[in-house]
Amino acid sequence: MLKIFLTIFILSTTIFANSLQKESNVEILAKNVTTKENITTAEQNVVAVSLSFYITAQKMIYDKQKQTLEFFDDVTIVRHSGESSFSEYLFMDLNEEIKNAKPVVLIDQKSKMWFSSEQIHSKNEKNNFESTTFSSCDCDDPDWSVLFSSGDFDSKDQWVNMYNATLYIKDVPVLYTPYFGFSTNRTRRSGFLPPTIGFSSGEGLLYAQPYYYAPATNYDFEYIPQIRTNRGYGNTLKYRLVDSQYSRLYMDAGIFYENNSYYKEQNLVNDKHYGWSVQYDRTKLFSKEDHQDGFQFYAVDMNDIDYSNVQHDDNLGNYNDRYLNSYLRYFYNAKDYFGGLEATYYEDVSLDNNDNTLQNIPTIKLHKYTDTLFLDNLTYSTTLEFQRETRSKGIGANRFSATLPLIYTQNFFDNYLDLSFGTYLDYTHYEYVDNTSNFKDPSYAVATNFIELGTNLIKPYEDFIHSMQISTRYEKPDIMTQTGDLYPLRTSRTELSPFAITTPKEQIGLYFNQSIANNDLATLLDHTVSQNFVYDSQSGNYQKGDLEHSLILYYGDSSLQNRFYYDHDLEKIVQSTTVLQYKANDLYTRFYYNYNKDKTTLKTQEDLIFEIGYSFNKYYSASFRQEYDLTYNTNKKREYAFHINEKCWALNLKYINSIVATNAITRDSRRQNIIYVELQLKELLSFAQQFTKE
Repeated sequence: MLKIFLTIFILSTTIFANSLQKESNVEILAKNVTTKENITTAEQNVVAVSLSFYITAQKMIYDKQKQTLEFFDDVTIVRHSGESSFSEYLFMDLNEEIKNAKPVVLIDQKSKMWFSSEQIHSKNEKNNFESTTFSSCDCDDPDWSVLFSSGDFDSKDQWVNMYNATLYIKDVPVLYTPYFGFSTNRTRRSGFLPPTIGFSSGEGLLYAQPYYYAPATNYDFEYIPQIRTNRGYGNTLKYRLVDSQYSRLYMDAGIFYENNSYYKEQNLVNDKHYGWSVQYDRTKLFSKEDHQDGFQFYAVDMNDIDYSNVQHDDNLGNYNDRYLNSYLRYFYNAKDYFGGLEATYYEDVSLDNNDNTLQNIPTIKLHKYTDTLFLDNLTYSTTLEFQRETRSKGIGANRFSATLPLIYTQNFFDNYLDLSFGTYLDYTHYEYVDNTSNFKDPSYAVATNFIELGTNLIKPYEDFIHSMQISTRYEKPDIMTQTGDLYPLRTSRTELSPFAITTPKEQIGLYFNQSIANNDLATLLDHTVSQNFVYDSQSGNYQKGDLEHSLILYYGDSSLQNRFYYDHDLEKIVQSTTVLQYKANDLYTRFYYNYNKDKTTLKTQEDLIFEIGYSFNKYYSASFRQEYDLTYNTNKKREYAFHINEKCWALNLKYINSIVATNAITRDSRRQNIIYVELQLKELLSFAQQFTKE
């Protein structure tokens, strides 16, 4: 009997589905189906499927003559465009694709938005709402929501219009507007970007509104006008291009005009600030198969450092370096060879000109990787380099250099003892340029002979593995050639000091390293000590060089490390760096301390950076960062931050006290306090406000 019933049920629903599908491209399945004249009624577990939607309900009425469908009770609609909705009643006109539902909850899966409406009237991709609540939070108790009397949502254009809209935080109304429209589209397209709004006690109100123009998929423009009511106004233009899957181009240029009152009050050097930059990166320019190559070009210029300070999207409270480096680089890396080309231009924007600054234009380097020579244990490599150091005023030089290491290695006593010896051949030749003092071009060649003994021991224990490396090395240079005016070996003329030759010294080096790792080979401890003894030809004795000591302790994601250099003559530590990083559950902290002592003046410089942060849960976190100059008792930067990142909203609060470089005549930097507030109601709006006090 059950088989007969199922056969009749399947046959009846299939005949009805096939009939409706031929007429409207909609297939209907249900448990009970009855037909009277032009009216077909389907009840219990009704399913309607088409190329654009999937509908379930408890009851459906189909009017064959009018080509309409009505769904009742627990109606669920899932559209292929990413929308889903829930209602108690749905009306569809198959001829004009008009739908009417009430009451209904519409959910857009792409943007995670939902609309709860008394009634929705839809045609194609357009949805018209009446008495609607909108949010992207949880439906039961949303953190924020917008209630509006009428509106519409175009799922194709992804645009929402709201009329008579009121923003609620929980149940409290906080803002009313007669109209509000916004896009839910997060794809790349042309249009206005969110503005930057800020306030400074000295500069007044800041407003910058970028316009983004994307005419093609591989390039775009961004134009950013800005105004600072007490200071001035400016414009910036940016251009981005992706000309291949291996390369990208970025360009920007801008200018800012100071108000005359601000220019005089701040005693600035310039009443307008302008600058530009170009950056291009590319890999696989000429290389093929297993070879690699890369090209980098970066050029930047500005008339003073204040151009960087007035950029609307600069990092909050950053100290802006007044030194600019522009460069061009290319390298080609093959299995056995490496070649590189580099040109670098240095500029100090605080100077009137950089005529006396040496520029490296260009540097060419060729390197032959290590290979065997005659014997398997005899290896060599070769490095050739040409560097042109030039400037507008003053002497320059073309430097040619070559390095050729020859090294023989051998193991003894079942690999417990490693022996290596050989020589490093170094040759340097200078051609002086703009040589008004008639200096003779110098040449210098030295062979540094060495011998090294060492051992590498590893011993596993039950819970850890201990490894140890011990070695000693002896080096003795042999000067082969030394001609011309070579500083400081053959002349003391300071004009040649930029082209000084450093002569290697006879020395003995001792090296010790040990490490401890767990059975998973994760390092727990790394300890290194090295000491050099340098031969002094005047006294005929070996003098102790700086003792270098390094210790790193690891514990999970936490670590403590210290590196220091100890001067035996001064009997003091001359340099020390300590870094502590601790992370446990939701707490993290970083402590950085640096100490330097000048061996000549004995002056010290101490810097401290401290950072701590805590996540209260996955949504709330707070952090503090302090950058301090202990030598001059100066707070470089202090930052407090609090972050909330809920599912449907986010809040960022920052307070920053920092030093900012400036190009004023009477001072090198200024201090400013910044309060930064950013509120984001996800899928609705983002608001950022910056308050600055100098």
